[in-house]
Amino acid sequence: MHGRVATMSVSEIMLRNPTSCLVAVLVCTSFMATRTTAQDPFGGGSDPFGGTADASPLDTNDTSAKPEKPKDDGETDPVILAIRKSNPTTAIQLGRAIRNVINLGRPDEAKKYMAQLLGSNPDDGTLVELHRELGSAIFIRMSRDTRFAPEGPKLSQAVLDAAYAAAHEPAHIESLIEKLSDPDVAIRHTALVDLRAGGTDSVVALIGVLSDSSRSSEHQVVRQTLVNLKELSVGPMVGALETRDESLLPQVIVVLSRLNASQVTPHLLRPYFTTESDSLIHRAAEYGLKKLLGVLPDRFEAERYLANQTREYLDGKLMGRLDYEDMITFWSWDVAKNLPVERRYPGATASLMMATRLASDLYAIAPDNIDHQRLYLTAVLESSKRTVGLDQPLPTGDGTAHAAAAALEAAAIADVLPYALSQGRTAAATGALEVLREIGDTALLQSQSGQSSTLALCLKHPDRRVRFAAVETIMKLNPTEPFAGSSYLAEALGYFASTIGSRRVLVAHPRTDQAQTLVGMLNQLGFEADTAQTGREMLRLSVQYPDYEFFLVSDAVDHPAVGELIQQLRRDPRTAAIPIGLMARQEQFQQMERLTEFDPLAETFPRPHDVVGISLAVRRLLARSGDDLPAFDERMAQATVALDHIARLVEQSPKYSFYDLLRIEPAIEQALNTPQLNNRAAHVLGLFGTPSAQRLLTTLASQNSRRLSDRKAAAEAFKQAVSRRGLLLARADIELQYDRYNQSRVMDRETQAVLGSLLDAIELPTRQSSDEGDESAAAAD
Repeated sequence: MHGRVATMSVSEIMLRNPTSCLVAVLVCTSFMATRTTAQDPFGGGSDPFGGTADASPLDTNDTSAKPEKPKDDGETDPVILAIRKSNPTTAIQLGRAIRNVINLGRPDEAKKYMAQLLGSNPDDGTLVELHRELGSAIFIRMSRDTRFAPEGPKLSQAVLDAAYAAAHEPAHIESLIEKLSDPDVAIRHTALVDLRAGGTDSVVALIGVLSDSSRSSEHQVVRQTLVNLKELSVGPMVGALETRDESLLPQVIVVLSRLNASQVTPHLLRPYFTTESDSLIHRAAEYGLKKLLGVLPDRFEAERYLANQTREYLDGKLMGRLDYEDMITFWSWDVAKNLPVERRYPGATASLMMATRLASDLYAIAPDNIDHQRLYLTAVLESSKRTVGLDQPLPTGDGTAHAAAAALEAAAIADVLPYALSQGRTAAATGALEVLREIGDTALLQSQSGQSSTLALCLKHPDRRVRFAAVETIMKLNPTEPFAGSSYLAEALGYFASTIGSRRVLVAHPRTDQAQTLVGMLNQLGFEADTAQTGREMLRLSVQYPDYEFFLVSDAVDHPAVGELIQQLRRDPRTAAIPIGLMARQEQFQQMERLTEFDPLAETFPRPHDVVGISLAVRRLLARSGDDLPAFDERMAQATVALDHIARLVEQSPKYSFYDLLRIEPAIEQALNTPQLNNRAAHVLGLFGTPSAQRLLTTLASQNSRRLSDRKAAAEAFKQAVSRRGLLLARADIELQYDRYNQSRVMDRETQAVLGSLLDAIELPTRQSSDEGDESAAAAD
């Protein structure tokens, strides 16, 4: 059979299989035709794909370097045989061969040519020409169809990457822009098509031309090109609306208006209402509003519209579709580059960015309206804090939110603080406190009504970052006189200093065995856990440590019952923002679900029975707090700063006597057990110098299991305590210390030295008295 087909004439083949064989004849005819047309002026002939065997980049004087023709493997398809006979060798020839055999449904044959093409190591220029010849579709198909693996995906990636890089090359884009003014229509059309391949990079380059006054002769054709690029132009052009270039802005407005980009409507209100009626910007904005709305809005309508839109975006309205990573591309104007730039943000952050842009327009239209100013500051501070990171301070310098807010009086920032708190904008409140730290004064702590000021009340706010920002602000303002709420500062400092230094969970369950099972599973997830059997015990433990990341509560807890327990946890500022997981039995599930239905930080779920179950529950609970829950490193940094503030206040205790700092001594004592805080806590206890502090310091310094550096720090702090307050150890404690020293003769020298320094400090008052007595006696003589 095979031999007979191989000897058939073309006419016989067509009679038996006219469709496929007609293709074969056309392919063969095409090959022969191209070989007899264009002649190389240097004596070489061309092949069907634009080259010859003699012109192949693989040709050398060594004939062994030439690719071998595919061997006869019994192939019967006349088209395949014809393609093989043509012996494709150049990249373009191989690319066409690949396309033809793919269209024939022969991935096996296509892979041979793909391997041959990859083996020739084509450069980027060759890959770009290959893409221009075949287009993107075939390479996308090759990358996705597993039948072409591994050669297909490898070749596709190389071609598409090279084509993308070439299309986005600035010099290439600039050359295309120059061709837009060519008198030849075909050249202009090709340039437009190629600019579209450059994507938004082409649009940004075209906007750069519009901003260049020296190229004004090109502006008309560039504006028309931007319109012809349609939706591709919208994003960068919207970003360009933020420019303050008075020659560029009207051109941007006109282009967007001609594109019928309805999303640009709110951004036209500012240039319309804030510019002179005879200015080009005003006339462009008027043209755009009429084209997009059909009518011109009045000022009141514009302000109300912008205010409503700002609030909606602050509340989470999305400004567009989320991509596969739940991100949105946001275009804005880069002053330094004088061009629009794109950045990708999470959907919520992009909404805040849009709220800031609209609020800025609103404030520019009505700068004397206090409500608009308040909304503007809230949007700017909230957006900036969440963009830079809640654990990071506001950036400073020209063009930042900090600079914009600081340009206003402290009274304006103090006014926005309670508004932001009332709206639940804790990030904006934190940002406002950071600004007040720099431009405010102690008047912020005074209140005519005798009630605590908003700044002082922030020391008791449920949000941990708001509390810490308030601490930092008050310490920077440095009040030296009592103020309403001054006791809150000491409480807050003690709260932050008592960090344990680990991820911690509180489990409330009436059955000890089940509580311990939950603790074991939480340990496997990296959490340390405390347990409580009653609601009363849980309330006590919940405020003992500031490190709890969430609570797990059984529906069987009583004294008080779980419903009252949750309410009390939410009323206490220290626990109000901590997520609560309510573990419910099947028969109680619906009833318990009603308790958490309207609490955004609480969730009801069946009691977990394995690590997988509790892992899912933990993930859901932590997701409810999101970025609002400070991580371990941030909590540790807050504790370090808090201890430094306490040390400063205690060192100058006469100046700050209105702070009752001794009440937070237990929190400092707790910090002694945290390795990262040990030395600072010891120093603060040495400044306190109380009997309890002295006893703890001698105990810590005498513990051989502690690090030597920690023991030395405790010994030094004890010496400081005795020097400041005198020796306040009980007789039994003193005797114990001597016993410890006597027993240390078999220990290392470092331990002996530490214990010896403790005895030196204990004997210090006696030596001082003896020295004073000797001096008195000498004076009497």
